Amino acid sequence: KRYIIAPRGLQQGDRVENGQGADIKPGNNLPLRHIPVGTTVHAIELRPGGGAKFARSAGASVQLLAREGAMA
Repeated sequence: KRYIIAPRGLQQGDRVENGQGADIKPGNNLPLRHIPVGTTVHAIELRPGGGAKFARSAGASVQLLAREGAMA
């Protein structure tokens, strides 16, 4: 089992998905390259599998402002 800080909009019993095919909705975890510019996100990893480094605490979030090539 793993635990996450529940983002605003996630309710008890909601299903949380992980991976490239996950829908864009609160709680789901997917690569930045699959998230639309302008989306608010939290718990960002610098390297896949390295654990979240940015916007980790309760109430913290960032907005994906731009994508340039493979970089977001």
